[in-house]
Amino acid sequence: MKADQEVACDAGVLDVLGARESSSYGMTLLMLSRLFSQKPVPGVTLTHFWEHKNERKRRVMMITRFKRGSYKLIGC
Repeated sequence: MKADQEVACDAGVLDVLGARESSSYGMTLLMLSRLFSQKPVPGVTLTHFWEHKNERKRRVMMITRFKRGSYKLIGC
């Protein structure tokens, strides 16, 4: 369920940002996750992103292939 929440969050952000910013968004996620894995920040947890290689790949692939309106977000 947590993985699906993360993908839904990515889709919501990308729907607002648009296709032109999807690459920047994905790179920002990767940069922050690397940074926080090296030097933990209180209150920030990206363990789910790094601990599950398949989910990390799933999110990155979704971000690279994202098309506006391709995900129907209900209640967000």
